[in-house]
Amino acid sequence: MQRIGKKLLLSLGFGLLLGGTSLSAQSVALKKAQDFYQKKLYKEAVLHFETALEEGAKEEADLLAQLAESYALCNELDKALAYYKKRILIAEGKENYYLPYARLLKTKKQLDAARSYLQRVPAKWAKEVKLELAALDFIKKESGSQPYFSVFSLDGINSKSADFAPLMHHGLLLFSSSRSVAVKKEGVTSWTNDAFNQYYYLPLDEQGQPTGQLQPLHKMPTKDINDAPMAYSPREDWLAISSNNYMDGLRPIPESGLMMDIYFYPMKKWNSWDHSQEQFFQHNSPLDNKTPYSTGQACFNKDGSALYFASNRPGGYGGFDLYVSFRTKNGWGRPQNLGPAVNTAGHELHPFLDSKGRLFFASDGQPGYGGLDLFTVERYEDGVKWGNLTNLGPNVNTAYDELSLYYDAEKEFGFFSSNRPGGQGHEDLYRLKLERPLPAREPRRFKPGDKLILVDIYQPKEVRLDNIKNDTLDQLVQDLLRQKEVVIQIYAHTDSKGSYRANLLLAEKRAKAAYEYLVSRGVDKKRIRYQGFGEKYLANNCKDGVRCSEDKHRANRRLEFIVIGRISDAGQYLQEYMPAIAVAEMDNPQDRPRITASTSNSSSRSSGGGSSRRKPERKSHYAIGDYIKVANIYYEHDKTAVDKNSPGLKELLKVLQDHPHVKLEIGSHTDATGSKSYNQRLSQQRANAVKNYLVAKGIPANRLVAKGYGESEILNHCKDGVRCSKAQHAVNRRTEFKVIGQSGFKYGDIIKVDNINYATNSAVLDKRDMRGLNEIVRILKANKISVEIRSHTDSRGSAKKNLDLSERRAKAVYDYLIEQGVSKFRLKYKGYGETLPLNKCKDGVPCSSKEHAVNRRTDFKVIGLK
Repeated sequence: MQRIGKKLLLSLGFGLLLGGTSLSAQSVALKKAQDFYQKKLYKEAVLHFETALEEGAKEEADLLAQLAESYALCNELDKALAYYKKRILIAEGKENYYLPYARLLKTKKQLDAARSYLQRVPAKWAKEVKLELAALDFIKKESGSQPYFSVFSLDGINSKSADFAPLMHHGLLLFSSSRSVAVKKEGVTSWTNDAFNQYYYLPLDEQGQPTGQLQPLHKMPTKDINDAPMAYSPREDWLAISSNNYMDGLRPIPESGLMMDIYFYPMKKWNSWDHSQEQFFQHNSPLDNKTPYSTGQACFNKDGSALYFASNRPGGYGGFDLYVSFRTKNGWGRPQNLGPAVNTAGHELHPFLDSKGRLFFASDGQPGYGGLDLFTVERYEDGVKWGNLTNLGPNVNTAYDELSLYYDAEKEFGFFSSNRPGGQGHEDLYRLKLERPLPAREPRRFKPGDKLILVDIYQPKEVRLDNIKNDTLDQLVQDLLRQKEVVIQIYAHTDSKGSYRANLLLAEKRAKAAYEYLVSRGVDKKRIRYQGFGEKYLANNCKDGVRCSEDKHRANRRLEFIVIGRISDAGQYLQEYMPAIAVAEMDNPQDRPRITASTSNSSSRSSGGGSSRRKPERKSHYAIGDYIKVANIYYEHDKTAVDKNSPGLKELLKVLQDHPHVKLEIGSHTDATGSKSYNQRLSQQRANAVKNYLVAKGIPANRLVAKGYGESEILNHCKDGVRCSKAQHAVNRRTEFKVIGQSGFKYGDIIKVDNINYATNSAVLDKRDMRGLNEIVRILKANKISVEIRSHTDSRGSAKKNLDLSERRAKAVYDYLIEQGVSKFRLKYKGYGETLPLNKCKDGVPCSSKEHAVNRRTDFKVIGLK
């Protein structure tokens, strides 16, 4: 553990804490104090500031502010409050200290005074003020609330030093402490000071009461100091340790200089591990990083496949955020931020996952009682999102810091540490016992006819839901994942602005995109029906020619989700509710949406809906999973022979010629008239007929998959035994063209995928939309090719910065692909900056933002064929 160890010897060694206190000259003492302050050695800074004051230093503004902050970070809150009070009596710049002063007033429960000062904080700290005011409102709201836990101090175990980072292991309580202990270094025995911490243990009874004698984990440690917290893997074959430079008396946050790295060790037995096989966590701050960050406080999930930890790495929401890394065959995967349901602009620390999957953590950014509070969240059914945030309430949380919770969900007790008043030292251990159940997220139980309406959630012309943040939509996904039998109907509506046809097309796209959104989150596509109405069914009277307010127009822009039935245990769809709006729409064939290409069992020239002359929009790139829209395809009456003059066939041929790498599934569907076996056979033969036509026109057969679905994927209620009009049956007769892959690459080909996005002016991959990254992974795994990852910028900014940014972005994609199992020997990466624009937009050429956006891209050039 060389990196943290060297830092300790350089900055927090045995002798340093004792030196420098006999200074006599006022200017020297003050200079020393300020030097320690700049180095974030706040205990030493306090000592020398006080020496300077005793020797006659004037209580000037900077001295008072620095001394107040130093005391606050040393948990000497009364002294910090006193010096901040003196500082704000000095007129110049006093408003810059209202925020920390108000925070300290809150710890003293002087809430009105705290609010008064918060209201005078300068606007540049508006975000922080908003959080603090929310905390004051929370405290007022929660006043008198019933506690979830009873809490007991571990008197007789706590020391005058810091005691923290508890964990339970096979009936033992283990915790770290900075109490003095003998250590042996190079054959010499000496005693540690408060810059060091090591683990102790003692037995617990069935109720979690400590019993027996307290013992150090290692009686004469040589290396295992400053190793907290630590976590055993579920199989107890590995130990994760957070090497740290924690010092007794300092708040364990980055403002006080906290640094951590995670190390792994193979276990020998429960209290010893093999240092010779130490493994440095691959996502710690790089050793050569000029601005190193912390990574630590690790815990494993139940099966050891995921590692949760805290880090203040770049790209987070604030100070420390919580992350998860999943185990892969190449080690630990790229850390994933747990997102805004957990992380804030403040600090989130000490994650712990109990046996039931609840995540506990400490935060000073969520509304709480003050300082760091302990919280819990539940994971949603999609395995990604978290919700139902709960503050652990009074008794557990105070106006001070509570952190490092370890909880046994089966026995309903646990331990945590706190620096609240009345303890033995700066951080003490406390035992908690559950007294009433923590709030559980109540699942919604769907009934036939239940309806969810989302109003005006899109930007103008926006289609997809992927980038829309909506808690109600997220909750719908979780409820559908929980209730796997429910079938829903999606209806999309617009207002009456624009043309009727354009609104209908936009609504169709939105309905389909909503369907794809739910499928991408794990909802079975067989449980979803979708349809777009445009402006046909307005929620009010705001039709063409009627003057309406924007609020009334907004009410018409809506997305509806309606429960219409369920899937039986035998796998059959059971219709239980027929929305009246669907019946009304289906009776009018002019308003039927065309999903892809409509076909007919009974009419040789039936278009199946809409205007067959409308030319579908063409895309520059078709991603895996996309559907290609073409005009109608016709068949001879009740036969499988395709009409070769069908406009849709010619359009499809042109798309495949323009996109020579696209691999396509031709999916043919019938209505429910006739027998199932007949319809299945008819649909397969029709899919084959389309494939044969395309092959005859020069499209390689290995790019085409023909599949007949028969009547297995009906889009409405018109299944066997249900009376429907011809127009209603016609909706189900269609041929769909789905992109299922890319292949046939040649040396020098440029592979295009959906946009790969990054954080603004950064090389950090934006994980909110992973389509492009996932697509290139699938392509590389399906094809024996090697590629150069090429990243490009637009021409805005300096050429040097653009080249550097593109190089770092290409490297980020390279790293991601390796994590996903792509061999590094098949990959190269290079940043091209602004040197390869796709249009005229070079330096000095005026261009719109849209034109510049064309040049910001990541593509992949084939450089080898196996």
